[in-house]
Amino acid sequence: DLPDEIDLVVSETISSVILGFGSWDFISSLKRKLKKSGSIMPRRGVLWGFLSATDMATRNPSNSGLSYCSQIGIDFDLYYRTFRSGGNIFNKNDVNSIVNNRELFQFLKFDFDQESTFTNFKLSIKSNVKISYLGIVFFWDVYLDRAEEPILSSRDPLLTSWYPVFIPFKERLDVEKNEILQLRLDKKSVDSPYDYAFQIFNGDETLTNILYW
Repeated sequence: DLPDEIDLVVSETISSVILGFGSWDFISSLKRKLKKSGSIMPRRGVLWGFLSATDMATRNPSNSGLSYCSQIGIDFDLYYRTFRSGGNIFNKNDVNSIVNNRELFQFLKFDFDQESTFTNFKLSIKSNVKISYLGIVFFWDVYLDRAEEPILSSRDPLLTSWYPVFIPFKERLDVEKNEILQLRLDKKSVDSPYDYAFQIFNGDETLTNILYW
């Protein structure tokens, strides 16, 4: 049980790629208990993403712990159902080299100075080339206080031990030149282990399975 008024809230929101471990359920209720003179860390952050034409996952069903299950005849789709098993990208320099030459998109942000803590975006993206995408890469920037520059970033090898993640699509996404994608990250109501999961769409087309933690 928590007191009615809290001086300081420190959360591990960043370890969950902002979205997971029930943070969406609990952070807002903690915010309501915060004293007017109180502080909360991290204070705000952004979930960035970009479409990837290559499979950037470091882990996959054949080289992770999931491979042991397949070796003894147990077949399941956990790898395609979770953010984490989708594959942490251990070589952040690979991500940085792409980021420096690629348009990034804000998929979600949180800001405890705003009335609505969490905001997720619907993106309209026009493709300049004909290309096929295999998945999406997510990473975050976090501001611990009201600073103008991010304090922590999961794509910078000098700042954090957390990694960007690659989320594979269910099927290859073929895009024509000048085609407009309508991307969104939807919160889905589920019963366990938390009250929600997520799924990525292009218009009405589901790009991923429902993604659990």
